[in-house]
Amino acid sequence: MQVGVISDTHGHLNPKVFDTFKGVEHIFLAGDIGSMDVIIRLNAIAPVTAVHGNMDPPDILSRYPEDQRVRMGGADVFMTHNAAMLLRRPDLFKARCGPKRPDVFIGGHTHRAENRMIEDMLSLNPGSAGKPTLDSPVSVALLTLKPGQTPCAEIIILER
Repeated sequence: MQVGVISDTHGHLNPKVFDTFKGVEHIFLAGDIGSMDVIIRLNAIAPVTAVHGNMDPPDILSRYPEDQRVRMGGADVFMTHNAAMLLRRPDLFKARCGPKRPDVFIGGHTHRAENRMIEDMLSLNPGSAGKPTLDSPVSVALLTLKPGQTPCAEIIILER
């Protein structure tokens, strides 16, 4: 199962997202969405599971939770906006994720892409899919989930 992962759009959806996510079965949106228009446009590609971020307006804060945990493609996936904070604080990680670590841990917030294994958990930050800045390109991720296999992902740079 191929899944698109995107974060930190801040109301701007790079047109290259549509080609990059062509054929994905689902999209995870890890906060700082900025506008409901982003969700509407992504839903035209595939169903979206989203969380709110620290910069989101009230309409998004009221519709989307801080955390989402779903089972998809045989994997346990946990998503929150500020995942880096939870990774630095084991007590908060356990309080939010529970005693069982997820197979995939998705976050955003830092605008820096990350794709690494932490023991048996894939930690994935797709980077920022909003407008490029001096220190971070526009990027998304493609996540592959197959029952019985370790989840894997690829960071895709859309614009520098």
